[in-house]
Amino acid sequence: MNRRSILFFAKAPMNVVMFRPLVERLRGDGRLRLLFTGRPELGLSVKEMYALAGLPDVPLLPAWWARIRPVDVYISPDMMLLARRARHKVQIYHGVSFKGRMYDPKILAYDKLFLIGEDMRRRYIERGLLKPDDPRLERIGMPKTDRLVDGSLDRDAILRRLGLDPARKTVLYAPTWRKESSLYSLGRDAMRDLGAMPINLLIKLHDLVMDPATNPVDWRAELPKYARENVRVIEDVDIIPYLFVTDVLISDASSVANEFTLLDRPILFIDVPALFERYKDSIDLGGWGRRTGEVVADMQELRAALDRAFENPSERSEIRRAAAADIFYHPGRATEQAAQALYRLLEMEAR
Repeated sequence: MNRRSILFFAKAPMNVVMFRPLVERLRGDGRLRLLFTGRPELGLSVKEMYALAGLPDVPLLPAWWARIRPVDVYISPDMMLLARRARHKVQIYHGVSFKGRMYDPKILAYDKLFLIGEDMRRRYIERGLLKPDDPRLERIGMPKTDRLVDGSLDRDAILRRLGLDPARKTVLYAPTWRKESSLYSLGRDAMRDLGAMPINLLIKLHDLVMDPATNPVDWRAELPKYARENVRVIEDVDIIPYLFVTDVLISDASSVANEFTLLDRPILFIDVPALFERYKDSIDLGGWGRRTGEVVADMQELRAALDRAFENPSERSEIRRAAAADIFYHPGRATEQAAQALYRLLEMEAR
């Protein structure tokens, strides 16, 4: 049997998490040959990167071989286009944030864009990169987020596994990764003060923050300082289960804030003007931006906003729901949409 080949590319474990649901959907089809490659950051080997993201023992190709080997489909959540000899080149994206870095002419090297939502499609058209009827545009959604809304997760079971009390409110602090992020301004105070409150506090730092070679702080060494009975540092590269158990999200400019809108729960944004200056050529604060949550500048404002979020979680609900509907196609069904689109590319009947 002449099997069709699909090559997945990643640079970090979080990239693998983006396409892992699609891999799990396709891997039972004996007509397909799923292959994997990457150029990992964080000092990981390719094998370690895939194992950390929940795909151990997958068939790996060296990057140099992937560059010259013809395959039927190449799938990447990163802008890098490694397999230029692939018959079809599919961009699946690594998230959607208002930093706006995905709206780059480099994206035109791909012949299929698995768009996350209508907001993304509109931005490409507004910026003149694509026409409304461009055949590269596929309305897919984000497979990674399907579990947030498909009923497969159990809040109490996840919290008990973490050794936390399900009866308590749960707050997740998930900043973005650059040195201009809230982690380096208000982060330490937030982790210390929130950990002293009668809540469950989850701390999830970006993968890239955990590499001391590229950051001014060795966070693996520092995070134990904030340890308490009710505080957990999340090292799992898949944030979805922890978003699911969260009552209030605290972030700054991370794409997880958009993902959290699917749950219609309160979001607090720590203000990061230095980060916005860093991204001034691409940032989009005119769209949904931080409209889905309350912006705070210091610990006093953060504590007050958190109290309001606990007391009135439905505040801003209407705008959160509108944002989620605009940012995400097919919530809970994006994996199946992506699979169907791939079968069409391969001119195969879906299985």
